[in-house]
Amino acid sequence: NNDEMIGKTVIDLEDRWHSPKFQEYMKSNKVPIEYRPLINTKQNISKGSIEMWMEILDAQDAAERPISVLFQPPPSEVEIRAVVWGLTDISRKLCVDDIGEEKEKIDVMVRCQVECKTFVG
Repeated sequence: NNDEMIGKTVIDLEDRWHSPKFQEYMKSNKVPIEYRPLINTKQNISKGSIEMWMEILDAQDAAERPISVLFQPPPSEVEIRAVVWGLTDISRKLCVDDIGEEKEKIDVMVRCQVECKTFVG
């Protein structure tokens, strides 16, 4: 398995269960959405956050209350910019001008694909 842990967050379920404020939220069916940091324990830094809510119910309440429907968030378009420090197998035709003189610099357009599930950055 090559899955690498991005980060983790810790939630004290017992503390939540016994919290009067949390119990009030559960009774009114208005559980707040939380944004929890994902902490990378190797570097001790936040590597992002997770948007979540938590429902803790006893067996009777769980039987009476319908399961919350989960919706996938809408896709969002992003732009990733990268610096290319070196290239191999470039055509020499790009490196010379019309009269055969070697150019000091050239502009190159690079296309790449990023596998989002394994991208680390």
